[in-house]
Amino acid sequence: MLIWGLLNAKLEIISSAVAMLTVGLPIGLIVVALVFGDGGSRKLAELTKIVLTKEIPEAILQNLGSTSGDTSYNNPKVLPTLSDCIADYVLSATRTPLA
Repeated sequence: MLIWGLLNAKLEIISSAVAMLTVGLPIGLIVVALVFGDGGSRKLAELTKIVLTKEIPEAILQNLGSTSGDTSYNNPKVLPTLSDCIADYVLSATRTPLA
């Protein structure tokens, strides 16, 4: 994709290819190292569980804690339900208009 963009002088394609390479390549290498390293599949499953049950709900709560326009969310709660590498999230919060 990068080579095609360079040959055809397509700046959008070049920027997309560079973004994919700078983000995707390091993440892919980390996953390969975790999977094929000693106990890698177990480590990868543990890290995935941590991200799905802790990191993502915390990020959602941080976003809900900030005010958005004329509303604010009080007492937001995120309840994750984990099934292997898939998570469902139930969100509960009260919405109060700002005065």
